[in-house]
Amino acid sequence: MDRLASAIKNGNAGLAGACNAAMIEGTVGGIYMGDLEWQDVDTPETYANLNDPGLLLRMLQL
Repeated sequence: MDRLASAIKNGNAGLAGACNAAMIEGTVGGIYMGDLEWQDVDTPETYANLNDPGLLLRMLQL
């Protein structure tokens, strides 16, 4: 929770900001995903994208 509070203080209110801070500290790691697309769902706007039926198709065509 300290990392999340720090990320919010630095203007990054998403959970990804806290995860990035933890990765820089070396307390968590990541997994290489190759060319796969990732979409954080941590804001009302990104949640609204889940209701877009063409989103997955557009992501797969990138």
